[in-house]
Amino acid sequence: MKFEEYEFNQYETEIIWDLSKNMRFVGIFLIVMSVLSLLGGSWVEWRLDSNIFGGIGYIFWGILNLLIGFWTFKAATYFKRIVDDRGDDMKNLMDGFGKVSQVYELQRWFFSGVIIFFVLSILLVVLAFFLALA
Repeated sequence: MKFEEYEFNQYETEIIWDLSKNMRFVGIFLIVMSVLSLLGGSWVEWRLDSNIFGGIGYIFWGILNLLIGFWTFKAATYFKRIVDDRGDDMKNLMDGFGKVSQVYELQRWFFSGVIIFFVLSILLVVLAFFLALA
C-alpha cells in the first residue's frame, strides 16, 4: 500500500518519541520477565513435580507475555523510525499500529477465553447444585 508522504512536526515527533521510549521499556521488561517466568515454570515442573497448575501456569503466562513484550517492542521500533527517518512516517506509523493491534487482538482472545471459562465454571457449579438437590 502506498502512503502519501507526510512528516510529523516537532511537537508530534516528541510525542511519538516519548511513546516509543515507554513502549520499548515495557516491551523489554515483559520479555525479561517472560524469560524468567518460562525458566521458573520449567524448573518447577521439572524439579518439583508440581501439579499441572504449578509450572504450567508460569509457562503459559511466560509465553503470553513474551508475545506481548515482543510485539510491543517491535511497535516501538516502528514508532522510533518515525523520529529517526524522513519520508516514511505514515508507513512506519501504520506498521506500528499493526503491531499494537496484534497485542490487543491476542489479549482479546485470551480474555474471551477467560470469560468463556468463567461462564462454564458457573454453569457447572449451578448444575452440580441442582443435581445435589435431586
